[in-house]
Amino acid sequence: MPQRRRPQIDPLSEITLTQQLANIIVSEIKSGTYSVGDQLPSEGDLSYDHGDPARGIPPRHGMYGDLSRVTARRSLLQLEKQGWVRGLPGRGWFVVNDNPEPKPEV
Repeated sequence: MPQRRRPQIDPLSEITLTQQLANIIVSEIKSGTYSVGDQLPSEGDLSYDHGDPARGIPPRHGMYGDLSRVTARRSLLQLEKQGWVRGLPGRGWFVVNDNPEPKPEV
């Protein structure tokens, strides 16, 4: 079965790459693409899947066609703080909530 191309990051957007990827993951959780308990793609897969090989993302953000794994990790850590996902060392990232309560910023 061919893997569908995931939404792409716009490197020219005023929204940071980290926030764009976090927004995409949240929208996929809300739409039911991922449910509570589901494992998310690896950081490497997320960084590859959301790049745009046709345009290429500028090298300062990773290789052409890819986001850096650091960007994917930052997005997941942000979502973990917000209560959407949890990272388990050696196991990956899992959806833990499909509608978390907003947490006050400190």
